[in-house]
Amino acid sequence: MVLFIEDEEMVRQTLSTALEHHGYTVLLVETGTQGLEIFMARQAEIDLVILDLSLPGMSGYEVLRRLRAAAPQAKVIIATGYALEPDQLEGGARHFVQTLFDRRVNAIGARCAGCLRSFLRWLGQVVNEN
Repeated sequence: MVLFIEDEEMVRQTLSTALEHHGYTVLLVETGTQGLEIFMARQAEIDLVILDLSLPGMSGYEVLRRLRAAAPQAKVIIATGYALEPDQLEGGARHFVQTLFDRRVNAIGARCAGCLRSFLRWLGQVVNEN
């Protein structure tokens, strides 16, 4: 399951449609506060968080910091309209995607799939070790 925290409805709908097309279940929320509440309540079900940095109220950076404090292993992709370099990612996000919706929609789906595959490989190793 993917938790997508994004305040712009068009972006939420576009990306969730693309992710659902790739077979993901998507939880959509508009604010960082809502996102944190859902993450805390459903953490065991959430495989990936896609997080906008520019949110009303609590910023995406603050959401990321709190997510990392609660669950350091959480997989997070930053999706924002701002240009960032990888070394600008604060708080340990796994990937960064600029939310310009053209050819990048499929790239986001591919990165989500790659992130989830990495997590599942790691999980399989942990299970096999025990």
